[in-house]
Amino acid sequence: MWRAVWCGVCLCVMLALKQQLRKTIALQIAALSPAEISAQSASVATQILAADWFKASRAVCVFLSMPKGEILTDALLYAIFASGKRCFVPRIEHLRTASATAVVTASASGGNGAAKAKAPVSPKAQASASGGKSKSPPSYMTMLECYGMSEVAAFPRNRWQIPEPPRTVTLTGTGTGSGTGNNNSNSVNSKSGDSKTPAIPLPLRADALNCADVDLVIVPGMAFGVLSDGSGRALRCGHGRGYYDRWFAALRERRVTTANTATGASTSATGASTSAVSSGKPSKGSGLPVPMPMPRLIGIGLSPQFLPPDQVPTDPHDVVLDGVVQPITLSAAAAMSTAATSGPVSK
Repeated sequence: MWRAVWCGVCLCVMLALKQQLRKTIALQIAALSPAEISAQSASVATQILAADWFKASRAVCVFLSMPKGEILTDALLYAIFASGKRCFVPRIEHLRTASATAVVTASASGGNGAAKAKAPVSPKAQASASGGKSKSPPSYMTMLECYGMSEVAAFPRNRWQIPEPPRTVTLTGTGTGSGTGNNNSNSVNSKSGDSKTPAIPLPLRADALNCADVDLVIVPGMAFGVLSDGSGRALRCGHGRGYYDRWFAALRERRVTTANTATGASTSATGASTSAVSSGKPSKGSGLPVPMPMPRLIGIGLSPQFLPPDQVPTDPHDVVLDGVVQPITLSAAAAMSTAATSGPVSK
């Protein structure tokens, strides 16, 4: 009993610390001018576009920015579409509407735009995978494919005034499909930065949970703390609704499930197969499935959002990111320039 009480106290303290940190950082971001936010956003975009992991990526999940108080991702979106990569953006599903909708998603091998029925990871499964206890969250996040900036501009806005993709695709272009379903849905209009929409209508948008090509996720947050172990990994404190942590758990579950299905493996009553997969140990020669790798998780934000790791409160359900990209501010750039030109300091 005392352990349960202590855990409850620790949880309350952690929630209070996170809430206070969010308020503090929100005030610091509010003090940034629009010009500063634009400059920092451009700095982050430039670094991402130059990174080898971005150049090598095939399909990218990226968030659409709030009107204010957040780093801007427009430049990233333009670059993703212009490079012919597939692009997935968030949509918040509410249980009262999502439960009544049959989910049709793109094939996990899906570069060709063909659609097929596939059982989604339910909101309840998302909650349990991330430590949820007694009931499902009232809403959850999906990542749906979009095809160009003109389409993004036409998306309806949610309660936070963030554009959200409708479940269905609205065809506005001619596409380049051959009529066989093997159309090039990623072909690019180089003048506008828009991908041409599919030649064959898709009833519903492809879901990133079922796309094996997704290998990079650009993650928002309220605070990030780079670990001091030299790995580049970073702690993340989100906005408090758990959308991304639950989505990461659902993606991990889906990729393990896909590996099980692909190899025809079955889990025994003792859960031996699942344990072997979850352990991350190679299964070469063991007959057990190898889980599909998780995508690279990269956090981005504005300068006030990057703190020492011991100042970023996290709990066991908070996912550690593979890395972050911080803006290079004018003061930081000046300091780097001074360090580079001043030479070694004599003792």
